[in-house]
Amino acid sequence: MRSPITTQRVRINPSDALAYYDRGMVRVRLGEFPGASPITANFYELFLTKASAYQNRGVARRDSGDKSGAIQDFQRAPDLYQQRGDKNSYEKAIYILMRLQ
Repeated sequence: MRSPITTQRVRINPSDALAYYDRGMVRVRLGEFPGASPITANFYELFLTKASAYQNRGVARRDSGDKSGAIQDFQRAPDLYQQRGDKNSYEKAIYILMRLQ
């Protein structure tokens, strides 16, 4: 099941990073992992400094069996959380990273 609303948002405004993010997350929640990563990749190109974006993509990659991709994303997320002073999210991302390795 695809989300026609998020797909339409992407068509209307291809530079709407949140539309890509939302569409990718809908696919992740539906278990459509192969369809999620390329879609959310557009989000990362537009917003490379969003720690939660890396963390969410890391979860999607982990759940789809892409362990090395998940590790890459989880290595980036803690740095970004730390830069913005978000200690709780930093610690959570480190914990997940440690469990992946």
